[in-house]
Amino acid sequence: MERQISRRILMFFFLFILMAIILFFRLAYLTQGSGLAMVGQAQSTQTLKVAANRGMIYDCNLQPLVNQETLYRAAVMPTERAVQTAARLLPDKSVSILELARERKPFLLEFPTRYVYAKGINVFEVYRRYSDQPFAPHIIGYTDGSGASGMSGIERAYNDFLTRDDAVIEVSYQADVTGSAVDNAIPQVNKAGYDIREGVVLTLDERIQRLVRKACEEALLHKNTAELAEDPTEQKAMESGGVLVMDVHTGNLLACASYPDFSQNDVAASLDAQGSPFLNRCFNAYSVGSPFKLTVAAAALENGVSRYHTYTCKGYEDIGGQIFYCNNLAGHGKIDMAEAIEESCNTYFIHLMNLLGPETVMRTIQSMGFGSGDTLADGISSVSGFLPDLDQLRMMPAEAANLAFGQGKLLATPLQLAKMISIIANGGNSVTPRLVEGFTDESGTQIASHEPVYASNPVISQRTAAALQEFMIGVVEEGSGVYAKPKAGGAGGKTGSAQTGFFVIGEGDQEDEEIVHAWFTGFFPARSPKYAVVVFAEGGGSGAKAAAPVFQIIADGLADLEGIQPAKEPENGREYPVEVEREE
Repeated sequence: MERQISRRILMFFFLFILMAIILFFRLAYLTQGSGLAMVGQAQSTQTLKVAANRGMIYDCNLQPLVNQETLYRAAVMPTERAVQTAARLLPDKSVSILELARERKPFLLEFPTRYVYAKGINVFEVYRRYSDQPFAPHIIGYTDGSGASGMSGIERAYNDFLTRDDAVIEVSYQADVTGSAVDNAIPQVNKAGYDIREGVVLTLDERIQRLVRKACEEALLHKNTAELAEDPTEQKAMESGGVLVMDVHTGNLLACASYPDFSQNDVAASLDAQGSPFLNRCFNAYSVGSPFKLTVAAAALENGVSRYHTYTCKGYEDIGGQIFYCNNLAGHGKIDMAEAIEESCNTYFIHLMNLLGPETVMRTIQSMGFGSGDTLADGISSVSGFLPDLDQLRMMPAEAANLAFGQGKLLATPLQLAKMISIIANGGNSVTPRLVEGFTDESGTQIASHEPVYASNPVISQRTAAALQEFMIGVVEEGSGVYAKPKAGGAGGKTGSAQTGFFVIGEGDQEDEEIVHAWFTGFFPARSPKYAVVVFAEGGGSGAKAAAPVFQIIADGLADLEGIQPAKEPENGREYPVEVEREE
């Protein structure tokens, strides 16, 4: 009896073991089958990304500054008919097309036309982010090779806002277990999120930016005598420098061009190029020269010196045994402040510095924005430049004399000079430079704005600003800036030829030549100024002959935009923006 019970227990034990083994192998089979099914499912489709897009960048009038051009990109199945069609369209790439087809996977090609009708080829019109003719590349910036990340400029500053993961055109194909596309399957196209209208709105005005670019390319620039201004064979295009146009009331940057520039479509080609093409010269600091005399004149007027204060220029000034020469070595004779600015007399402003003292002058200089940088967006800033230390100016009168006419250790940016001109042109109020206007929604409608801060913080009095405007108009009408005079509207300005202390070594018997920067800073129109324009020609020599003609072309273009027509000369001489009573 006991033996029978033991056999039954043993039989149940072996039966249990057998069932456990069967269950184990069944579970392993099911698990393996599920994994194979998932792998098969993953291999059943193959997705080809045709193009990716980013958010828009607009000008102040909601004109697109990117995605203005398109090209044709084709997704090609590796079928015999599709490959033959592609090779006929692109004979110079036929070998590489055959090599791509051998992999038995769909591939991308750029076609010269969208009108291609062949089974296995899907052609899409896709955006080209940047034009081959750069539009403010230092401001807009560029992206990495994939377009996923902004590397500089607005593209980098607003990268998170501009990046859209779903802004793609994708084509999905059926694939067999080897990953090869199935010939007869119909591909699935996804491009629902590709056309983006959301974006960043800049203060730049596309019309003015293009006007500035045209002026820089076409202006007749030269270094020698005035007669050469009428001889195109002796002139050259602006090779290195920067131009800014600013709204004098809001500080909005309406145009910003720096040369040399670079291609956003081929950044690598400019990496080792001469001339530092990635440097934005509008936000970098340089020796300034005579435009800085306007700050000294402002300090004098603000501190009780009459605009009719006279000084006799004998062609030089002796400061502690160091001789400072005027640009007219024979001397200008007895002149007042207006004549000193019109003729750009160095010694008159040395005289004003001695009269006022460096402390008084420095207060005005700093209040006008010199010595401080500006941040226009995340990662887009101007440098602060350089102002001599006040204690050094007190101890070293020669340094103060240099500062009086914009030389010595002083360094300033074109942006700082645009702020100075805006203060003068708007009646004496400070401005805050702006580059970003706001944002748009998915329909391209502006939904958020950074409201401009209209100039309301007085830096100099209206009376001082009016006098300086009058002086600057005299520069254009009768002084060193006659080559800046526009055909309509009038203008005020100041020329500058800034010595740098750096020399180009002469070859053979040639003497070393000092590098001299050319400047013209001014406002337009003369009555009720609206625009501050700064032209900087690096190493251009004479501001009157190298920079002023660029200003003239820009002012003429602005006159056309504003609908300003040439007016008859007033019977009582030139007109001024504000009447200023004569001081006794």
